[in-house]
Amino acid sequence: MDMSQYLDMFLDESNEHLQALNEQILSLEQHPEDEQAIHEIFRVAHTLKGMAGTMGFKKMQNLTHTMENVFSNIREGNQKVSSDLVDALFNGLDILENMLQEISDSGKDEQPEYESTLKLFEGFLQKGGEGGKGGQEEAHEKKDEIRCKAGEITWEEDILTQIENEKKDGHAVYGLTVFLSARCVLKGARAFLVYKAANKIGKVLGSNPTMEQIENEEFELDFTWLFSTDQEKAEVKATLEKVLEVEQVVIEPFEVKKKEEPKPAAPAPTQTEKANPSPGKETKNLTRSIRVDIEKLDGLMNQVSELIIAKNSMTNLIQQVDNPKDPKQIMIRETVEYMDRITTGLHESVMGVRMVPIDQVFQRFPRMIRDLSKSLNKKIQLVMEGGDTELDRTVIDELNDPLMHLLRNSCDHGIEGAEDRVNKNKPEEGTILLNASQQGDNVVIQVSDDGKGLDVEKIAKKSIEKNLATEEQLKSLSDDEIVEFIFAPGFSTADKISEVSGRGVGLDVVKTKIESLGGSISATTQKDHGSTFTIQLPLTLAIIQTLMISLGEEKYAVSLNSIDIIEEIHTKDVKRLGQRKVIYLRDQVVPIVDLREIMGYEPVDRDVNLAVILHKGDRQRALIVDNLEGQLDAVIKPLDSRLLNTKLFSGATILGDGNVALILDINALF
Repeated sequence: MDMSQYLDMFLDESNEHLQALNEQILSLEQHPEDEQAIHEIFRVAHTLKGMAGTMGFKKMQNLTHTMENVFSNIREGNQKVSSDLVDALFNGLDILENMLQEISDSGKDEQPEYESTLKLFEGFLQKGGEGGKGGQEEAHEKKDEIRCKAGEITWEEDILTQIENEKKDGHAVYGLTVFLSARCVLKGARAFLVYKAANKIGKVLGSNPTMEQIENEEFELDFTWLFSTDQEKAEVKATLEKVLEVEQVVIEPFEVKKKEEPKPAAPAPTQTEKANPSPGKETKNLTRSIRVDIEKLDGLMNQVSELIIAKNSMTNLIQQVDNPKDPKQIMIRETVEYMDRITTGLHESVMGVRMVPIDQVFQRFPRMIRDLSKSLNKKIQLVMEGGDTELDRTVIDELNDPLMHLLRNSCDHGIEGAEDRVNKNKPEEGTILLNASQQGDNVVIQVSDDGKGLDVEKIAKKSIEKNLATEEQLKSLSDDEIVEFIFAPGFSTADKISEVSGRGVGLDVVKTKIESLGGSISATTQKDHGSTFTIQLPLTLAIIQTLMISLGEEKYAVSLNSIDIIEEIHTKDVKRLGQRKVIYLRDQVVPIVDLREIMGYEPVDRDVNLAVILHKGDRQRALIVDNLEGQLDAVIKPLDSRLLNTKLFSGATILGDGNVALILDINALF
């Protein structure tokens, strides 16, 4: 059988299983007696082994099987969870991750460290007493467990009523327990095949675990049903045991035992009602989600984008009609308004499909912080909040590297050693907070630490050395503005280069990547109290709400997310602060940016100027424009290659009249 068609699914699911193992082993290291974590680790490792074997990747299967035996020893109390063992397990996960990458690149599970890692685990097995076949294989060798369990389960009252009705109609009712083979891969799918076979000769009245739990593979290797049929017991047993990877079916007649105090009927449907569909509808409950290639979603989003452009064009035409009271034109206007609502709903639906929790990125970092704290010989705790905050998948995929750089910086530059922290009356263990939250149409991510903070004086001195600013210019800058120099290319205040940082490339890369995603990053610091890096990102990169502004005949778009308010500024109120023009607004000194001056237009003398007040983090700018042209749902189009070096624009959009408007990059204005 050609398994190559399942390769992408195998890689995706294997990476998810490895991430789950990373999380559970971290939990086990902190709580060695946590039986739930141990069982979950064993279950995931067993599934991963089976998947690798099915796909024909023998080395990956062997390594996972050996690790599974170690997990089995831990579960049975034959192996203690030591620091050395956890390090070895994490090393094994790294090898498996490298194997997956090699499989993706070349189709082979080759890894130079495979043999040595295998021997390392075999050494742990010898010390702890080898786990042999592993827990699930051993389960079926215990003869006292091979029995029908239907009589041991407390069934719902409505199921017992169904049984009585089935018997009155002349049907036989059996309790049966199905045991799957220990080599079974995709247990939920195999159980579904058993279910289909059963429904051809009868009807499942009750299930333990529920069908939903079976679908999600939340069971070991057996499940129990109450089954109504007109067939003989031997024939039912033979039919179900014909299904591949069904090891044994134990079946016996089921008699209802009367309860002394019957349960009152629940107002909501019971779990069994939800989990047991009628024979003709069994596939409905078993198809709740599907995997979709991101390129297909991109294609769908592109079609929605084109629909929005068409809607904007029709709206523009409607505004130009000569007789707005004409009944036909009124009908056209209403149709366009209806199309507007449908288009907006379709856009929101597509965005809902593309949105994923940021926790998918966050969960990669606890393991990294653990390894860094050991290599730096520091005690560091990572606290994560807001993992359920959602972002567009395309943004999520690009977030890993920027956040990794910020976290590594906090570990190396921010958090002090235990001795230094004690001398400063701080806890020995430093804390890094990784937090995400949604604010309007933006997601804000903060990386904070309670370390020594950034050295503002040292940053100022370095900025002079690198010709980024003069002493005179630095005098007019606040501490937070001076801190911004750390994002300059090649900037570093580290006294020596380490494996973690010091080469001056990390924060420059972070800023470049965040701004390429249409976001911004800023930093604040307080000596001996720590630093905070704040990232602000749009929810999506495809369609944004904008305010259209104009200079003369030219129109430009500004993201509404960056706008605080619109103000009229009197020329007499404009002041100078060093080289800058500023205005005093609501107890804030706001620098002025004249868009005419930036674009090379002829200056216009006015007593009153129209200003769009923009924000980036806690800072503001007053953008002087000629006119406001209203709001527009802007479909972002990439710039022509000849404009890629023009940092003032982040993209372009097509207007309703067919003309093109450039979208201003707010970061450049700051």
